[in-house]
Amino acid sequence: MRVLGEDALVVFVSDCHIGGDPGCDGFEAAEELTQLVEDISTHEGPVELVLAGDFLDLLLVGEPVGGGDRAGFVLGRPEYERLFEALRRFSRSRARHLVYLPGNHDAEVWWNEKARGSLEEGIGVDEFALSYLVGLRGRDGERYTVYCEHGDQFDPPNRVDDYSSPLSTPLGFHIVRDFERRIVPLGRISRNLDLSEMRDVRPLSAIPQWMSSKYFYNVLGSITGKLMLPFMLLYLFYRAAAFFSTVSDDAPRIFYKAYLLVPRVDAAIKDVVFFVSITLLLFAALVLLLGRTLRRFVSAMHEVNTDSGVGPSQEQRIDELVVQGRRPPMLDRDVPHIDAFVSGHTHTPDLRVLDRHDGRRTIVANSGCWLRWLTPIRAWLKGPPVFVPTFMLTHVRVFVRGTRLRVELWQHPKPTALQLTRLERLATFGKRPRQPAPGAKPRLLGAAETFADVGAVGRGFGEG
Repeated sequence: MRVLGEDALVVFVSDCHIGGDPGCDGFEAAEELTQLVEDISTHEGPVELVLAGDFLDLLLVGEPVGGGDRAGFVLGRPEYERLFEALRRFSRSRARHLVYLPGNHDAEVWWNEKARGSLEEGIGVDEFALSYLVGLRGRDGERYTVYCEHGDQFDPPNRVDDYSSPLSTPLGFHIVRDFERRIVPLGRISRNLDLSEMRDVRPLSAIPQWMSSKYFYNVLGSITGKLMLPFMLLYLFYRAAAFFSTVSDDAPRIFYKAYLLVPRVDAAIKDVVFFVSITLLLFAALVLLLGRTLRRFVSAMHEVNTDSGVGPSQEQRIDELVVQGRRPPMLDRDVPHIDAFVSGHTHTPDLRVLDRHDGRRTIVANSGCWLRWLTPIRAWLKGPPVFVPTFMLTHVRVFVRGTRLRVELWQHPKPTALQLTRLERLATFGKRPRQPAPGAKPRLLGAAETFADVGAVGRGFGEG
């Protein structure tokens, strides 16, 4: 195991998912990722940048033409040239090391020699590995062990059992390659339903709720714009006509009572209003019932699997492994202990401290992703939730400060266009998260520190 000095910095970036056929590429943060690479390049000591899985999304790339490889195809995209050039400069600089760990979306890199050659030439990869293990030395000789793997081994439906075999294709492989790659490019199928947004819904179990919500606001918006608004204008015209047709020199000009002189027309209008109102209420109740039923079904299935021990989450599996001091699945050797365990895969940034059986503590971090999220926001009047886009651009930094190992979780704020209908904006007025200002600087989300002989202190992500 290599050991780095106390002036070293290790940075973990995962789940960028760069690449895809037309309409499938969901990476929109090339500028922010370039800024990160340029920022860590200014560090005075050694820097190791670990691309911790799914840096490229080769499952969304079709068969290359002309005998090339999928990685080379993605690296040739002109819109990412500045990012790839920044990575090449980083790799060529003194005391810089670029490590590439494959994930379940770019597992081809491990068994495809052409793909590895393209990455070595295209972004300057120095080392390919299935896991990352390094020691960090403190000021007084303390030694900390830092470990990283992508995380798919803790997710059975997406676990690649044999990275050296192109035939090792988990269920998630086929969902992305055979379903998502064909459905997402269809794009907008209605005014307020764009299938390409399906890949951004978080959590994934909320996809049925997202579709029912979009359908509800789409239909309600169409009814409002094409039926209710014309009807209201027609009703105003009727009231005005009734007023001017019933007024005489001997009768008072009272606008709001003039319609009483035309009772049959007034009764017909009331019948139409009643019918439309009942139809809208029944439609809203049906959508709410279906959305909540699907959501409860997905949640119940998850709880049943978790309680039975069949399907614990990735976080639960990692926590159990760390607490019990077992060897991680992608590590090919035994180590006395791991002080920092970093993974990705879930796209959900996280930072927590665990107590191990041997009395020591381990900082567990998830580096998150570099993608756009669609997260549900509660609507007023208990209406269907509105899925609001936000960017989750996060990375993890690990280094030694004096005698302590410090792990930091960082985010790069990025505003996103709110592609919401008027009804969606009205339903979530005052509830939507505030968008960051353009050009906002990266911010620290959470940090934790551990001592070689005492334990860990600090603040986890989402605490305090």
